[in-house]
Amino acid sequence: MTLEFNLTDEETDALAIKTAAFNASLQVSFTPTQYLIEEVIGSAVKQMVSEAYNAAVQRLGVTASGLPYAARKALIAQVEAAVNPQP
Repeated sequence: MTLEFNLTDEETDALAIKTAAFNASLQVSFTPTQYLIEEVIGSAVKQMVSEAYNAAVQRLGVTASGLPYAARKALIAQVEAAVNPQP
């Protein structure tokens, strides 16, 4: 994916200030572009991934809640076995 930003001078200056503060706080030397990619966009995408995962788990829970107890128990065992395989 390629992104292009056309920032105004004011936006560029604000980004430079924010990047400098970030760099000083963590003793790193990100460029403004690196800061945007890693901290702004990267954090936003990680949040989106988390929200999508949580929504999927919620859907599974809601759907499974309508199953009979024995079927729910079997589904739980199946999921647990899939995420915790025994060697």
